[in-house]
Order: sequence, then structure tokens, then C-alpha cells
Amino acid sequence: MSRSDPRSVFADDELVQMLIDEPELLALADAVKATQVAGPQLARSRRWPVVAAVAAAAVAGVAVALAAWPEAAPLTQQALAAVGADPVLHVVLEDPDAATESTFEIATGQPVARALRTEIWFDGERNLKKTIYALDRSVVDEQLETRAGGVTRTGPIYTCAWIARHRALAARRGLSCDAGAGEKTPAPSIEAAIAGFVDGYRQALASGAARDVGADHVVGRDVRWLQFRAENGLTRVAVDVDSHLPVALESADGRTQLRVLRTETLPFRPRLFSQPRHVEPPGGGSVISEAPTDLEGAAQALRAEPLWLGQRWNQLQLAEISRQRRSLSRGLRSPVATVQFTYTRTGAGASVGRGSELEIIEARQCVVRLGWACSARDPRDERTIVFPVGEGGPAIIRRGLLYISIWGAADRTEAIAVARALASDRRFAQPGVSVASPPAGFAPATPAKAGDPKAFSRAKTPADAVSHRLHPRWRIVDSRRVATYRDRRGRFAELYVAKTSDGQLCHVLSSDTGFGGGCSPARLFFRPGHRVSALSTRLFAGIAADEVTRVVLVGSRGKRHVPRLSPDGGFIYNCRAYNGCACLIAWLDAYNANGKRVSHENWLGSGCRTRR
Repeated sequence: MSRSDPRSVFADDELVQMLIDEPELLALADAVKATQVAGPQLARSRRWPVVAAVAAAAVAGVAVALAAWPEAAPLTQQALAAVGADPVLHVVLEDPDAATESTFEIATGQPVARALRTEIWFDGERNLKKTIYALDRSVVDEQLETRAGGVTRTGPIYTCAWIARHRALAARRGLSCDAGAGEKTPAPSIEAAIAGFVDGYRQALASGAARDVGADHVVGRDVRWLQFRAENGLTRVAVDVDSHLPVALESADGRTQLRVLRTETLPFRPRLFSQPRHVEPPGGGSVISEAPTDLEGAAQALRAEPLWLGQRWNQLQLAEISRQRRSLSRGLRSPVATVQFTYTRTGAGASVGRGSELEIIEARQCVVRLGWACSARDPRDERTIVFPVGEGGPAIIRRGLLYISIWGAADRTEAIAVARALASDRRFAQPGVSVASPPAGFAPATPAKAGDPKAFSRAKTPADAVSHRLHPRWRIVDSRRVATYRDRRGRFAELYVAKTSDGQLCHVLSSDTGFGGGCSPARLFFRPGHRVSALSTRLFAGIAADEVTRVVLVGSRGKRHVPRLSPDGGFIYNCRAYNGCACLIAWLDAYNANGKRVSHENWLGSGCRTRR
């Protein structure tokens, strides 16, 4: 259409000047003008509709430009588009230094990084969340959360809501949410930063609640930090400036930073939220019998050559070698043999209390009571040592067929030094060495004699007689009942202290469901730093030395429980949890009449998950 044609937009000088720099829009306007009815009066009346059409085309052009070049859109919109719009959010997170405070190289003492990976599928509309935890790519746990509650590999997640829906079952398992009912089994939970990211990231982007708080360089990429408030507090997400996908997230205080390896959305598929594969939880390890032995007897018990430090090592003197039988399940079923080397400290630096003795306990399989998780959390090879509950607890190592636990080390340095000495292959070299009949020139250190438990200072009554079922097993010649307990369901339990024909002292807990206990040489029943002889089953029971006037049980979440001591120094405490007292009692402290702590013993196994 020519410029002289009155139907042409080029005949309008003002409009041409307006669109001189936009030839595509000028051509579009010309096409629109060509569709209008010709005529001078009509042409004047249709001029502004033409301009309006051009303006509309301009807006459409901007929209097309935004679609073609996403960087022109707000960051939150780009981030939301990058994640996707399907209902299931799939996230893979990794903490590359998860175990640097618990795992070390034996040779160098340097921390070892172990990657903890968390993979999550979350469907907010259906209220479903599936989580898989893996350490060094080995799965350690799974968790499924639904409207009806949660479940892990080892069973349901016990919460007050679950207890309210299953009152009869909760009562049978000793679970309660009543105030003062003792430590509850805490429900597994996702760390706050992860929970905020998974549950609230897309919602915060869509609602505009996420704010751009600045640029940074994280995990080798240029990022923008987005911050938003989730149910569990502030969450910060680092978004890649190119892909607009999350690459890291951290809590508001910056203490927790995780890598985001994958963020995507998927169509809903039921198999994404399948039930976790059930795994029978490892547990047990309480001593059911104990007797002195020598190196040859230790080798026979383990069916392998034991490792030890020799008769003397640094400031440590061998005091005893003992052979133990431990129960890995309720009652006396499935016993496992363990061997314990007990060393006492000598010299001017010897202490009384925690660290006064060092114990090396060896078994042919993992035992939770000795510090093992029986999972990928344990040492991955013979070159590493793991401190499952930190420096104050045991250290565990692997040597060939043996699972070795080191208890009572003065600090992390000494524990690593002991592991290094055991790694030098100091195996069974002196058959016949025994504390009971030591060779010439070998005088093992003897702990200070504290005397028999106070119960034996009184006359025996008919109630002090232990069940005849125990006499053939432990050859009991004398006993005293030191504590009793009856729970809400009427179940009765009794705690005894007993003497055997071979000079040992035993604690025996008898109840309507069975009995358990352990024995040790009389001189080791109470020893420096161990002034309470205790055992843990469904109940936690113990016998205190004469000078102990108060016992404090410290729960895994720091709550303190003070059981009542009987006149004979005995006590029985009901933890009121499905798994008994396992993972609920962290420390046992004992105090004398002056308020001085005379005993501080760790009772928290490494298989117990730490809750934050």
C-alpha cells in the first residue's frame, strides 16, 4: 500500500514519527488500517483505534520478549518456573562434612569427611512426604509421613497424635503424653532448614514472600540468595543466576549449609511414596554373665585372636581380662560372647572417676550397648575410628573379624593412640596370662576395695531369696532384695544383689516377664568412677555403693530424673517407652552426702538418633 493511499498508515505523519524506530509495529499498524472502511470522515474517527491497536501490539511484543528472555522477569518467577509445576517436589540434598566431628583417620588423627545425603519427595496437596537418608551412599533410614502419621524402617513414629489415635496399643507399649510420665521416645524430624525448603519454597516463590537479599558465590557458582519465613523459621536458598535452580540452602544464622544436588517436580506416582522396608532394629547388649579369663580363654570366646595393649602401655596397667555373655534381645535369648580388657591408670597423673579406667571390649558382631549402630554410621574400614556420641563417649574400630569398643579414654587423642596401638597387631602372644593366676613378676593393679553392698550387713529375710531358676546358672549362695517396683498395669519387678560360689557379686532384676542381670568379681562390683552397678532393660535398675546418697539419670534430651534409693541402696526406674530404656538414658551420675559427684557413666548407645 502506497504512502498516498488514504487507507495507508504511512499517510499519517504523526503516527509514522511515533513508530519510526519500530518498523515491525509500523507494518502491523498498516495492516490494521487496511482493514478499516475508507473515507475522510471515517478515517479521522478510526485514527485512535488504530493507535490503540498498535499499543496493544506493543504490549503483546513485550510479553513475547519476556517469554523469550526470562532474565527480564523477576527472580522469584524465574526460580518458580525453573522448578516446574508438577505436584511432587523432588529434592536431593547433601551435607559433605556430616561426620567430620565423629570420624577420624587412625594413622594421622585427621577428621574424615562423610557425605550425608537426604532425598525427599513431597506432595503438599496430598500431604505426603518420603525421605531417604544415606551416608556415603549407603541407606541408613527411610521415613514416610502421611495425614495418618509417620513410619520409619523400624516402626511408627511415636507422637502425641499417634498415641491419641492408638490409646490401647500405646498403653500396652508403655507410651504416654501425660506430664511427668518420663522421657518420651522423640519422633524423627527433618532439620529445620530442610523442612522449610521442602515445605515452603514453591509457596514462597508463588506468593512473593521470598525476598532477594543479595548476590554471593557459593559451591563454585554465582548465586542470588532468596530468603523467606517458613513454619520452622527463616530459610535462605541460593539460586543459580543462570539456571535459576537452587544450589544451596542454609538456616538464617548461617550455621547450617547444605548443597542442593537436584530440584525438580514430578507427576504423582504411588510408588514414590511406598512404605519403608521394615528392618528389625538392633538392640540389647546387656551383660547376663561375666567371669575372669586369660588370653587363651578370650581367644576361645571370640573364636579369633584378641587384640590388647599388653600388660603395660603408657600409664595403663592391665587389671583384668573378663569373658562376658550379652543378650541381644529380650531375656536371655541370642547371647553373644564378648571379651573385656580392663586397664587402670598408674603414676602421678592417675585420676579417680571418669577416665580412671580404660576398657577395650571385643566381639565378633556389632553390639549396640557397646557403641555400635550396626549401620553405615559405623567405621567404614579399618583405617578409621568413630566417636558415635562425641568425645565423651566410646570410640569404635574394626579389626579383621572383631568389633572393638574403647571406653574410658581420657580424650580423643588417647583413644586414637589406643586404636593405633591395637592396629600394630599386638595379638594373643602370651597364652595363660590371667589376673586370677598371674605369672611371676606380674602384679596387676587392684582397685580400692569398697566392701560388700550395704544390704549384706543386715539379716536375711525370706523375701531376700532369689528365684531357684537362677541358682544353677550363677551358683548363688547368698542374696538380698534391695528394691521393688510395680507399674500401672500391675507388673511387679524385684532387684537383688547376690553372691556366687566363686566369689562374684551379681545384680539380678526379676519381673513377671523374665529376668536379667550380670556378675563381676567382688572387687570390681564397685570401683573408682563406677559407684553404681546398674542394668538397663524395660526398666533401669541399679545398686549404689555405701557413700552414694543420690542417683541422677540424665535423659537423652537433658531431662534429669532422680530415682528413690531404698535403704539398701537399690532403685528401679521405669522409662515408660516402647523400646524400654534404650536411647532414653544418656548418663548416670552418683553423688555423696556432700554433693560431690563420685560417678559419671555414659549409657547412650550410638544407634540412638540425636534429636535437635
